[in-house]
Amino acid sequence: MPPADGKRRIGLALSAAALSPETAPELAEASDYAPTAWRPTIAALLALGREYGIAPRPFGSLLWQAVTGFTYLSAISDVDLLWPCPDPVPIGLLTGLEAIAAKAPMRIDGEILLPDGTGLHWRELHDAPEDGLVLAKGVAGVTLRSVAGLREQGTA
Repeated sequence: MPPADGKRRIGLALSAAALSPETAPELAEASDYAPTAWRPTIAALLALGREYGIAPRPFGSLLWQAVTGFTYLSAISDVDLLWPCPDPVPIGLLTGLEAIAAKAPMRIDGEILLPDGTGLHWRELHDAPEDGLVLAKGVAGVTLRSVAGLREQGTA
C-alpha cells in the first residue's frame, strides 16, 4: 500500500489461471506521475534512451504511482529504472546516465537488463574496473560476472 496508508503489505495467493500479464508502462508514459522537479531529468533520460534505441522502464515507487494513481513518491524518493540493453552495454549510455545523475534532483537507481534477462546495477557496471566483477541477478540466481565483455571496450 502507499506510504500514506502505512506501506502495509497484503499477501495474496492466486492460481496462475487467475492472473493475466499486464504490460508495464515505459518511462515516457509514467513521467506524468513524477514530481514536477523531476521532469527535466526525465526528459534527459528519455533523450539518452532514444540516442541508444532504448526505452527505459520504471519500477518501484514511480511505477506503482503510475499504475495505481495512488501517491507512492515523496520528496526523498529515488527513481528506479530498467534499461533493456544489448550485450555488450554501450559505454556512452553508462557515462550519459552518470552525467544526468550528477545533476538530478533525485537519486537515479536501476539496472541494465541484458537480452538474457540478467540485471546489472548501472552504477556498479559503470564504476567497476575492466578486470573487476559485478553482481548479476538472473532467474537462476545471483552470481558475480566479469566486467570484461559486459561493456563496450574502453573505460566508463
